[in-house]
Amino acid sequence: MMQAVQGNFVASAERIAVLSMCVMAVVFMVWFLLGLFLDTKRMIAKRAFELETTAFLCEPSSQNHKSQEVLRKSDDLISSSVEVKRVHRYGSRTAGVLLKCQSIRVTGQKTAPSIRKYRGWFLILPLLASLPVLGEVSNFVASENQEPTIRRWPEERPAQPSDPHWQYGGFLDFGYLKDFNDPVNHLFRSRGTTFHVNEWDVDMGAIYLKKAVSESSRWGTELTLQAGKDAQVFGFSATAPNLPGSNWLRHLGPTNASYLAPIGKGLTVQGGIFSSLIGYDSLYAKDNFTYTRPWGADMTPYLMLGVNASYPVTNKFTVTGFVINGYWHLADANSVPSIGGQLGYKPTDHWTLKQTVLAGPHQSDTSPEFWRFLSDGIAEWKGKRVTTAFEYIVGTEKVATIGNPHALWMSSQLPVHGVLGRGFSVTVRPEMFWDRDGRTTGFSQTVKANTTSLEYRLPYRQLNAIVRLEHRVDNSRGPAGGFFNDGNAGSGVVGLTPTQNLLMLGVILTFDSSIHH
Repeated sequence: MMQAVQGNFVASAERIAVLSMCVMAVVFMVWFLLGLFLDTKRMIAKRAFELETTAFLCEPSSQNHKSQEVLRKSDDLISSSVEVKRVHRYGSRTAGVLLKCQSIRVTGQKTAPSIRKYRGWFLILPLLASLPVLGEVSNFVASENQEPTIRRWPEERPAQPSDPHWQYGGFLDFGYLKDFNDPVNHLFRSRGTTFHVNEWDVDMGAIYLKKAVSESSRWGTELTLQAGKDAQVFGFSATAPNLPGSNWLRHLGPTNASYLAPIGKGLTVQGGIFSSLIGYDSLYAKDNFTYTRPWGADMTPYLMLGVNASYPVTNKFTVTGFVINGYWHLADANSVPSIGGQLGYKPTDHWTLKQTVLAGPHQSDTSPEFWRFLSDGIAEWKGKRVTTAFEYIVGTEKVATIGNPHALWMSSQLPVHGVLGRGFSVTVRPEMFWDRDGRTTGFSQTVKANTTSLEYRLPYRQLNAIVRLEHRVDNSRGPAGGFFNDGNAGSGVVGLTPTQNLLMLGVILTFDSSIHH
């Protein structure tokens, strides 16, 4: 009798916990739509005074698209009393995409701080308050002796199933990044993912359908449809034009076909868009230890467009080669493909070593002397409750311009992830990125950063809710280094400061299921 009562209690607690997370998701969406509506209005404060300031706007622009001249006003301005005094227009590139920028000198009235500016924090408080309750629920759901789930690298292929089946699912990833510098343009400078701050954003949402290859069913496939802020700029290049059709190609995640050829121990060939063989982190935050990605990940490809083939030489040693359209899969620098290879070695159940190299032209001049070369080395150690890794990336390229300067950049990271139990885990990730000539970030700078993330996971059947509370500090030094702040440096240019502190909340809802034969 007692076991039956306890079982009913556990089932009820599971349903209540998952329902609470779903309710929070619905509340967020309503709040998000309400915020969009409120953003179209400005409330005039009782104590208004005349103010002269500079508004700055950079909006993504692509070829064959003429952006409208829009003045993005800050909370300090009202639309009913604005006088345009002068306009400056110029082009710049950041986060791998061409931006059309303009600065406008305006005169307006100052408004009192509205609740709209702080509405995001009203969602953080109930979510944080619910974590201890959810932790107690998870204590009934999962046993303390259960081995924690360890993440898999995006490029690491799972073992071939004896009974292949179709897998399908999806996820929704939304978050709020509080930048204490309060940049007027709401941008995380030089970034390709989570690059908007001080606003709620749906960073990524996707649905997928896939089937793995096996000896009993040699053909496999994968289809992923995606959308969100992170799908806007991550695959584009700051130094090359966009690939034709990139406006719809960016909404495709891993989408490919694969075949297991009966050669030796099995040669797996994959063609289409596939997860990058470079890097330790995935485009999707749900597959990573932290909500934000490291600098080295944002400056290397998350996805590749082309063909790859892998062969297990032994149970511990795997060789992979690939031919792709270019460094960035949504860029059209030239018609010459890039090539590369990877050596994977797993000496023990705990250690995994991988070395990947890539070479190819990323400029209109395809001469071998102007090719881009990149090396990525990763060493990972996985324990029952602790996972740590070290990654080192170095890239070089001679630029086909006056003087033919030689560009060089390096990055490294050392993430440490620990499972605390009851659904909680913590991650600390120090990192460094050196862009000597500004070839990748667009500015000559050295960035040192550290990210600390507290995560809570609540699984329920095919559903999984992930909540991450994260702090990140970045320090950029160099002739053109720095992060946007709330001031301006004259002529409409947003001011810079060397240090940026971010406090963020990320919520990820996932659904994964399968169809067995």
